[in-house]
Amino acid sequence: MGFQLDVAAAEDADILADMHLNAFAQTPLQCTLFPTEDSLAGLRECLKQDVLLTLKEGNVERTNLVVRDTDDMNKIIAIAKWDLPEKVTRAICPLAHIFPPKDARGDLIKEYSATQKLNKIKVMGDAPCYRLTSVITLPKYRRRGAGTLLVNWGLMKGEKEKIPVYLESPISTLSFFRNLSFISVDDF
Repeated sequence: MGFQLDVAAAEDADILADMHLNAFAQTPLQCTLFPTEDSLAGLRECLKQDVLLTLKEGNVERTNLVVRDTDDMNKIIAIAKWDLPEKVTRAICPLAHIFPPKDARGDLIKEYSATQKLNKIKVMGDAPCYRLTSVITLPKYRRRGAGTLLVNWGLMKGEKEKIPVYLESPISTLSFFRNLSFISVDDF
């Protein structure tokens, strides 16, 4: 079994969007924020366009990583999205014309995003950091090291550049992240 860590390519955008949607399909958060088929289809398009925009901009503010199974035709088996320390000042989000999608709960999306931002500021202040926003591994490939490859990418970057690494994690994944040297701060 051979795994290869890569930066996602444009042709991977559909797969990343589908993996994200499938991973969170039954979560209360996704069901609440995106309650209709139209809103989910819109979310899928937003996720795809975010991957493409990230590549077009040269992976300046974020990067999408993939782990491929080299023994299975380079199938993407795990993905992660990292926000990078570099920030680009913008007057408006480049995806504002499609996000939030039709029928999505825009009010709750804004509230959730504001809470995430406040949590990060509470822990990190305004310090630049590497922020893991998602890591997803296909069920068949869990506990084989693919997720660890994706997380270690950011940990090594942070260590090399002496920049902290941040994430918010559900309780179900706390032990995984603690095993990779993350600590809980202020109940986060």
